[in-house]
Amino acid sequence: MSPVFDETKYRALLEKLEISVLTYSEICKNNNTYRWDSEYFLKAYLAADVLIRNRKVVQLNSVASIKGGKRLPLFATFSQQGSPYVRAEDVKNGFIHWEESPKISFEIYQSIKQYQLKYNDLLLTIVGNSIGDVGICKFDISPCNFTENCVKITNNNVSEYLFSFLLSHYGQIQIAREQVGTAQPKLAIERIRTFLIPQFDQQFYNAIKTVIDDARKKEEASIDCYKKSENGLLADLNLTDWQPDDESVATKTFADFQNSGRLDAEYYQPKYQAIAEKLTQYSNGTVSCANVLVNAMTKLTADTEYCYLELADIGKSGEINSCTQDVAENLPSRARQKVKTNDVIVSTVEGSLASCALITEEFNNAICSTGFHVLRSAEINPETLLLLMKSSPVQALLKQGCSGTILTAILPDALKAIKLPLIRKEVQNELAAKVQESFALRKESKRLLDLAKHAVEVAIEQGEDAAIKLLERCKDA
Repeated sequence: MSPVFDETKYRALLEKLEISVLTYSEICKNNNTYRWDSEYFLKAYLAADVLIRNRKVVQLNSVASIKGGKRLPLFATFSQQGSPYVRAEDVKNGFIHWEESPKISFEIYQSIKQYQLKYNDLLLTIVGNSIGDVGICKFDISPCNFTENCVKITNNNVSEYLFSFLLSHYGQIQIAREQVGTAQPKLAIERIRTFLIPQFDQQFYNAIKTVIDDARKKEEASIDCYKKSENGLLADLNLTDWQPDDESVATKTFADFQNSGRLDAEYYQPKYQAIAEKLTQYSNGTVSCANVLVNAMTKLTADTEYCYLELADIGKSGEINSCTQDVAENLPSRARQKVKTNDVIVSTVEGSLASCALITEEFNNAICSTGFHVLRSAEINPETLLLLMKSSPVQALLKQGCSGTILTAILPDALKAIKLPLIRKEVQNELAAKVQESFALRKESKRLLDLAKHAVEVAIEQGEDAAIKLLERCKDA
């Protein structure tokens, strides 16, 4: 006797196995991409599409201008002065950090001046692992150009809403669904133009704008507070305007080579010795990095989920922007160090030595890459230790200590040789307060951005009245 087909059990099995069963007509419906690959029809994508289409929707290109960036000419080089050139990595935490962008000369700017970034423009990253980062331009600086790895979206009337939507689950779903490629994923401009944007009343748009503007103010205050702490440290070290001599010739004995084990001329530039001597002249004495470098190596437990930190997760001001949550078996082999609250991690790689971060409570017991040194001190508080490691004089000494060929890095012995000034306790307390205030402001800015994203999701799922009530209830929480 043939078994009876139980459709209920069959559908339950499909749900568990993440299998979508579609007819030919369902595949063709609303699909002008000619995509037939199974990834395009994941259940999460299909469910989000249904919810979005339950609202009044328009295509993005009907409410905004969308324009790609411009690759720099082959002869182009960056300079200390000129027009900011915003890269994909400058689009982080919801905002565009042009202060960290390299500069291009006026002549180069003239050749690409039609690719300018203006107030309230959005940038969406479209290439590689950073696809889907969205930033809103809340500064008015001209001229300012942007990379070909981003797309500019312009709509001055509802830009904050479009920004929040693209950051939301429903915006990110469309971004993930429409990207193509394997080795180098990419999001095509023609696909961005067809993104579906739900429409709401102006009252909701205004409420979102208020939240985003407040988030930006908190972000700016955070950056300003952190800069003040950096300046305070340099002032205490009497290094605010100090510069080492630009002498480029050093005379050394054979014994010097024997002691250091280094034969490369770069290592012996006089500026490094001048910086080291200046730091050791600090009135309160010094602390060797040998006393702050700790062995944080650990063995991961199988089938256990960890929060994993790598270089890409580190922000410009010592903050950690994100982490990867995964079980031990899926983490890379370099995930081998356990960090604790108030540890400071410092990149070992020469090109990213400034990637230093303070481990806050939310990342306690996280696992970090062996591409970091882990520092912990009983004499210097963690905030001051962070500022010291990111300061220009210590960064120079870290660069001096780097060795290698293909991937130059600073090894533990070279780091241990560096002496840090033992900042006076009262100054440490002042610096710690400033850094903590900066972190608190950034955390509040992130909370407001998350609130705006969540409000958009609630508006799509429950209606804009529910979303406005959420904003009113949580905006000042």
